Amino acid sequence: LDGHIDGLDALRELLHEVNLPLTQPSGCPDLGTGTPEFGDVNCDGSEDASDAALILEYAAGVTIAPTPHAGCTHIGSALSG
Repeated sequence: LDGHIDGLDALRELLHEVNLPLTQPSGCPDLGTGTPEFGDVNCDGSEDASDAALILEYAAGVTIAPTPHAGCTHIGSALSG
């Protein structure tokens, strides 16, 4: 929630996937909470390395492929609810 989407966000996804300690910044929801799930950037039901790869693609300014599932909030857009 620092206003920047970067490698640190991707790192959080990877730490979460392998169950390593993860401290979210103040005011930031825990990965996997909420609807849609915070951190599930491709809306496949999990927060994992595929989400980290999409975050890195976004941060690098490259086309995101594969396209996230229909109805998925695009990376960089505010989550509703």
